[in-house]
Amino acid sequence: MSSYNKLTEHFKKISHFNHLSAICGWDAASMMPAGGNQARSEAMAELSVHIHKLMTESQLGELFDEARDESLSSQESASLREMQRQWQQANVLPESLVQAKSLAGSKCEHAWRSQRGENDWTGFEKTGPKW
Repeated sequence: MSSYNKLTEHFKKISHFNHLSAICGWDAASMMPAGGNQARSEAMAELSVHIHKLMTESQLGELFDEARDESLSSQESASLREMQRQWQQANVLPESLVQAKSLAGSKCEHAWRSQRGENDWTGFEKTGPKW
C-alpha cells in the first residue's frame, strides 16, 4: 500500500472518531439530562485526546515525506497538503491543552444552557474559563 493510501486510511479513521464526537456533542446539547454533564464531558475530553493522539502519531511525518515523492493526481496532492496541514496544527498543541479545552467547552455549554434561561449572565461569566 502506498504511503498516500496509508495516510488516507488513517485520516478516514480520524474522521470517523470526529463524527462520533459530533454525535455525542449533539446528544449532549439536545437530549442529555443535566445530571449527565460531568460524565459526558469527561468522555468527550477522552475522545478528544484519543483523536489528538491519532493526529500526532510519529510515523505520520515519515508517511508525508514518502507520499510527497509518489506520483499523485492534483486532487490527491491537494488532499495530501490538507492532511499535512491538519497534522502540523495538531502537533503544536499539547495533549493537556486539548483535554482542558474540551472540558472547558463542555462546562461553558452546560452553564449557558441553564443560565441563559434565567438571564444569569453574571453567573455564566463566573462559570467560564479564566483565560
